[in-house]
Amino acid sequence: MDSRLEQFYQIPSLPLDVDVETKIVLKEVAHAYRAISNLKSEAARIPNPGILINTLSLQEAQASSEIENIVTSQDEVFQIGPGQAGLTSPNQKEVASYRDSLFCGFEGLKRTKGLLTNNIMISMFEVL
Repeated sequence: MDSRLEQFYQIPSLPLDVDVETKIVLKEVAHAYRAISNLKSEAARIPNPGILINTLSLQEAQASSEIENIVTSQDEVFQIGPGQAGLTSPNQKEVASYRDSLFCGFEGLKRTKGLLTNNIMISMFEVL
């Protein structure tokens, strides 16, 4: 770690000395679990749940691209279909590449049962 950062922030050793499983936290975990279960059952009612996932991945790709000063409008983002054929702006292509990289990583994690490997990371960067 940069010595300038060390004077302001010390990374605590694990496990933490504090109990993070407080009553408040456990109640919120139960609330979150119920909310996720409700979302899962509602998503199952959608004829094509992939539409929801694609929309979320595009929004994530758009937000992450903005960090790199690559700005796209909502209209441009939702014109992005599968693949990159027909994309008009370089910003759209960047967002589409980011989305495709997310899906590449997701598919890799499914293959490895959640284990993030160097090969998955390399394949994601190759897509980018």
